Amino acid sequence: MKYKLAIIPHTHWDREWYQTFQGFRYRLVKMIDNLLTTLENEKRFSCFMLDGQTIVIEDYLEIRPENEEKLKKYIQEGRIQIGPWYILPDEFLVSGESLVRNLIFGDRIANKFGKKMKIGYLPDQFGHSIGIPKILKGSGIDCAVVWRGVGDEINDTEFFWQGDDGSKIFTIYLIYGYCNAVELPLQDEELLDKLKVISERLIPHAKSNNLLLMNGCDHQEAQEKLPGVLEKIKDKLPYDFEITNLEKLKNEILNNVDINSLAEFKGEFRSPKRAYVLPGTLSTRVNLKQNIDEIETLLSNYVEPLSSFVHLEGLSYPENYINLAWKYMLQNQAHDSICGCSIDQVHKEMETRFNSAREICNNLLDEAAGYIASEINTEIPESKMKIAVFNFTGNKRSELIELDVNNEDKNMGIYNSDKKELFCEETGNKMKFMAEDVPGLGFKTYYLKETDKKQQKVKTDLQPGKNCFENKYYKISVNKNGSINISDKINKAIFKNCCQVEESGDAGDEYNYSPPQKDTLIMKPASVKTRFIEKGNLKTTLEITGKYYFPESLSDDRKSRKKNKKLCVIKNRISLISSISRVEFETEVENNVSDHRLRVLFPLPWKIQKSSAANHFGIIDRSTTVPKGNKDFKETPVGCFPNLGFVMAKNKNYSVCLSNIGLKEYEILNKKAIALTLLRGIGWIAKRNLALRTGCPGPEIPTPAAQMPGKHILKYSFSSGLDFMPILQSYNFRQPLFYKTLEPAKDKTPKLKNEFSFLEVEPQGIIISTIKKAEKGNSIIVRVFNTKDIELNATIKIYKNFKNISIVNLLEEKIKDLETKDGNINFKIKPNEIITLSFSN
Repeated sequence: MKYKLAIIPHTHWDREWYQTFQGFRYRLVKMIDNLLTTLENEKRFSCFMLDGQTIVIEDYLEIRPENEEKLKKYIQEGRIQIGPWYILPDEFLVSGESLVRNLIFGDRIANKFGKKMKIGYLPDQFGHSIGIPKILKGSGIDCAVVWRGVGDEINDTEFFWQGDDGSKIFTIYLIYGYCNAVELPLQDEELLDKLKVISERLIPHAKSNNLLLMNGCDHQEAQEKLPGVLEKIKDKLPYDFEITNLEKLKNEILNNVDINSLAEFKGEFRSPKRAYVLPGTLSTRVNLKQNIDEIETLLSNYVEPLSSFVHLEGLSYPENYINLAWKYMLQNQAHDSICGCSIDQVHKEMETRFNSAREICNNLLDEAAGYIASEINTEIPESKMKIAVFNFTGNKRSELIELDVNNEDKNMGIYNSDKKELFCEETGNKMKFMAEDVPGLGFKTYYLKETDKKQQKVKTDLQPGKNCFENKYYKISVNKNGSINISDKINKAIFKNCCQVEESGDAGDEYNYSPPQKDTLIMKPASVKTRFIEKGNLKTTLEITGKYYFPESLSDDRKSRKKNKKLCVIKNRISLISSISRVEFETEVENNVSDHRLRVLFPLPWKIQKSSAANHFGIIDRSTTVPKGNKDFKETPVGCFPNLGFVMAKNKNYSVCLSNIGLKEYEILNKKAIALTLLRGIGWIAKRNLALRTGCPGPEIPTPAAQMPGKHILKYSFSSGLDFMPILQSYNFRQPLFYKTLEPAKDKTPKLKNEFSFLEVEPQGIIISTIKKAEKGNSIIVRVFNTKDIELNATIKIYKNFKNISIVNLLEEKIKDLETKDGNINFKIKPNEIITLSFSN
C-alpha cells in the first residue's frame, strides 16, 4: 500500500493568552496580510486553514476592511478555510446552548463569505465532551478532529465516536497534535528526511493510506515556498502527497477504507496519557466560572424566552442586542480565556465583556417583564403595585420571593389575585412572601396594597433550636468543627460532617493543581461561632463563622508551605425555606493567603460507585475509580471532573445532588464523599517540575491576580430524594423566580390573565434549554433535552395556535413536520437527546 501525505497548512490562533487580544491581533493582521500575498504569488498553495474559527475574519477586517472582497474570493475558492466555529471554545466550562450558538455564529459569518468548513475542528480543547457528537451532528457536521484526552481506548488516527444520545460521527485523531509538521524544512534533503520521520510515526496508527501532516502551530504563518520544494522532491519521496484540506481528507479516507474495520468509542475523552488535559483549569479563577454560569443562564433561560413571548404579543424582538450579548459571551469562551490560563490583563478585559453582556441582559429582561406586567389584568382596587412573578423552568413551583421595598411600602400587605392577603415578613428593605404554584414558563400576579389587619401568626415548618434548625424536609445541626449534619426527614437518611472545609497547598499553576512535596492539610478551624442572622416563618438562615489560620504561601523553593500563618475568616450561611426540599449555602471566603486550594466536603453514608454530573444537554455517569498512570503519562490521572451545574451520587433510586453557580470542579474522595472546589490560588501561567505533570504547557509568566485575593461568595445547594426530585431542585436553585413590579394602569384593557403559562412541557425530566426567535424569519424556536435514562413520550403545549410546527436541527433547518392533537405537540425523546422545535404561522 502506498501512503499519501495530506499536508494541511494552518495556524492555531489563540485570540488572547500570554498577550492580550490587541497584542495578538497585531500579529494576526500581519499573518493574514502575508497569507493573501502568498496565495496571490503561489498558485500551488491550494489551501490554508484559519483554525476552524470565523472570529479571526472579524478581527482582521476591523483593521483591513479594504481586503474583504479579496478574502471572500479565496474563501469561496476554498483556498482559505473558515468555520465551523465562531471561536474555538473550551468544551467543559460552557453550556451546550453556548456551543450551539458558537456554531450558529460561525455558520452565519462563514455563509456571508461563501463557504464553511464542515469539520468539527477541536485541535486544542482540554479534553472532549461526550456531548460533542450530537451537537456536531445536529448542526449538519458528521466529522470531528480531536487531540487532547484520547487514551488507550483509541490507538488509530481514524475511528467512530458515539455520543450519549447514540449519535455517531467519523473522527480523525491528531495523535501527535496539531503541530506535527510545523515549520517544515525548505531545503530538499532536509524536507525529504523530515517527511519520512513524520510518516513513519503515523503509519502504525493509520487505518487508511492517508497520513495527516498538520503544517502549522500557534500563531504560525504560511510557508510560501513549501509547494515549490515539495514539487522538487516528489520523485524521491516514497509517498504521494497533496496540499489539501480536512474535508477532502475525510472523503478520501471514507471512500478508501473498510468502514467496518474502524474502532468505535462511546464516551468522553479526559485521559492525560498522550497529551495534557490540564484539569486544574476547571477551578482556576473561579470568578470567571461564576460569571459564565450566571450570564449563560440569564441569557438563554430568562432573556430569550421572555423576549420571545413579548414578540408573540406584538413587540419587536431585540435581535441585535441579544446577538451582541451572545457575542461578548462567546468571546470569553475560548479555551485560554474561560479556562483562566492567561495573563492577568486578559482576564481583566474579560470582566468588561461579561459586564457588557450582563447589562444588556438586565435591560432586556426588565423591559420584557415590564411589558408583560403592564398587560396583566388588574382586578384588585386600590392596589399600589402589581407584582408579576415569573417562573422560567418547565415545572410548576413554589418559591420564596424577597421583594425590594422602600419605607413607604412597609406595613402594606401582599394579596393574590383572589384578593386574599398572604403572610409576609419584613426584613430590612425586603418584604418576603411565598409565591405558590407559579406555572412553568409563565407567571402569577400579586398585589401590594394598604392593609388594616395585623399579620396573623401562621403555622410554619421552620423550627430553630440551639445550633440546629429544621423544616419539614431537613434538620440541620452544627458540629464543633464547623461542619453540619443533614437529616433527610422524609427518607430517613443522615449525612454527617457535611460542608467541612478542606484547605491544602497548591504548588501548581493555572493549568494544574499540584500538591507541594510537603503539604499541610487543614480541616479544622481555630474557633467556630454560630448565630442566626434570620429567624423567620418563611426563611431561616444560620451563619457559621470559622477562623482559620492558613500558611501564607509556598516556601521559596515551592516544595513546602511557609510556617508563618495568616487569619482567613470563612462564613458559611446555611438557609432553609419553608416547605422547600433544598438546603442552600452561601460561603463567604476572605482569602488572605496564596498558593492553596479550598474545598467543601459532603460525605455520604454509602459507597459511591459512580458520579452523575450535568453535561451538555444531559447527564454523564463517571466511575469513581481513578485510572492509574505511569512515568510515560503527560499528567498523573486525577479524580477531578467538570460539572455544568450539579453533581449527583445515587444509591439505587435515591440520590444526593449538589447544585452550584460556577463551581465547575468536583471530586469523589475515596468513594466516600463529594468534594466541591470553592477556589484555587496560584501565581503563574505555567511552572516546571510539578508533582502531577511533566514539562510545561505554557510560558512561565507571573499572574498575581490568579491568587484570588480578597472576598469571594460561593453559592451551592444540597438536595436529596427519590428519582428526579434532586435534579428538579437543582434547576430550581439555579433558575430562581424573577419578579417585576409595576403600578397598575387602571384605564388599560388587559390582554393577559393574572396567572398564565406560555408553554407547558411534560413529563418531568425534560428540560427546556432555551426558547428564542429563529435566526431567519419569525418562527419561535423551543429546544429541549431528556435528563432521564429512558425514552420519554414528550408533550408540549404552547398558548398560541401555530399553523406550522416542525422539528429542526441545531442550525434551525427543517427535518420534519409535526402534527398537533388537541393543541398538544407529541414526540419521543431518547435519553440525553436534543429536540429543537420550530413554531410558525
